[in-house]
Amino acid sequence: MGGAGGVAGSGGGGGGTGSGGATSTGGSVLDGASFTVDSSYSETAPAEVDSGFPDVSLDQDTEDVAEVAVDLPTDSAGDSSVDVALDVPWDLPSPDLPAGTLICPATIAGSLDSTDSVQTGRLSRVAPVSACGISKPAPGKDADPTNSHLYDVYHFGNPTNAPACFNFRLKYPGAQLFAVAYASFDRTDITQNYLGDVGDVLNSPQGMGITVGPASTVDVVVSAIAVGTSPAGSYTLSCSAQ
Repeated sequence: MGGAGGVAGSGGGGGGTGSGGATSTGGSVLDGASFTVDSSYSETAPAEVDSGFPDVSLDQDTEDVAEVAVDLPTDSAGDSSVDVALDVPWDLPSPDLPAGTLICPATIAGSLDSTDSVQTGRLSRVAPVSACGISKPAPGKDADPTNSHLYDVYHFGNPTNAPACFNFRLKYPGAQLFAVAYASFDRTDITQNYLGDVGDVLNSPQGMGITVGPASTVDVVVSAIAVGTSPAGSYTLSCSAQ
């Protein structure tokens, strides 16, 4: 039997593979100028500006580094300085998070198709809806302990150095679906590593809140209530962090 729901993860692990950096684009105070920000992390190198202006510095409150490249229009080639306004979040993926990890906020358009994987049984749909900071015992799978149910699983990560509340929302137009969060999902024993679920809400939309530890991940499983491998239709799974 699975234990009570709780916080996903307790900290980042060493040697994990990162998913690389994200690239944000924006504008500068010069008409026709533009810049890009490579948000790949580097905890040892100083901030560098690749713009032809070596005296330009980048002020930040963390040890994480963004490299800034500034492209100037041709009519400003004689300028000796440039002001760039950045609006870049610093809570970007840590190298400790596995490749392919999703970061909130995110919205996924998915579907449960006949070719998707199947899990053994399904959890009972019982109150309450899971909420951050509140532990919910695993409900067990008395509703169906043995039959096959289609599922999709998504891996979300908290790249920050503090616990975060992830709020998930599942919407679908057709057959009933169910969403469950796990510290790590095992399709052969869906009671293990349980963190929370959408409770006894039987129809769309459904939601749940899960606390995710620093530099840790959570698996969110969207599964079909119907037995077997007949397609269960489309859905949207969204995540926000607070």
